[in-house]
Amino acid sequence: MSNATHMTVAEADALPCIQRASEMAAELDDAARAFGFGEAARLKLVNQRVLARTGVNLLAELGATHLLSEKKTPAELGKPLGLSGIAVNWLLRDMGYQSLEHDDNGDPFWAITEAGRLAGGCPEGDEECHIGAIPDPGMALQWPECIGAALIR
Repeated sequence: MSNATHMTVAEADALPCIQRASEMAAELDDAARAFGFGEAARLKLVNQRVLARTGVNLLAELGATHLLSEKKTPAELGKPLGLSGIAVNWLLRDMGYQSLEHDDNGDPFWAITEAGRLAGGCPEGDEECHIGAIPDPGMALQWPECIGAALIR
């Protein structure tokens, strides 16, 4: 039996709207790629435009609402809490979200851990969110805003 036979009438009625929104999203995504938007920003912008035009929130339909929040650097997370970016980095390390590593020259940098990736952290510009070393030590790790609340616990 196909999944279609298990749909409610309301779900089946929504399919044409979702299909139209998906087609629009594909076109807008192509345009956003041409302008060089990174993946997270592109997904957010495309979803916002599709929602405004069709009333369909594709990310919510997919259960991917965590993409709707902005990622912040440790300094940005710490500012409303009165904490420096350095202090936030150490707290994130203590929480197991990142580790302090050293490159071939002995220079320190923060690397995301599996727990950090699962919490929504990602190296700046790394759409795949690779675990471990960051190729460019100047790249910051970025975190969802909700991590800020966990810092004060």
